[in-house]
Amino acid sequence: MEQIYRFDTIAEYNALNDHETLHPLVSVIDLSKAAIITNLK
Repeated sequence: MEQIYRFDTIAEYNALNDHETLHPLVSVIDLSKAAIITNLK
């Protein structure tokens, strides 16, 4: 079964995907530039 991850802030999600947080409430992510995550714990 897949694990579900919960992010409380956009900054947490951006840190996981190696993106810069430009605004604390809004984020647009180009997933073709996101870091590849294989085994996240």
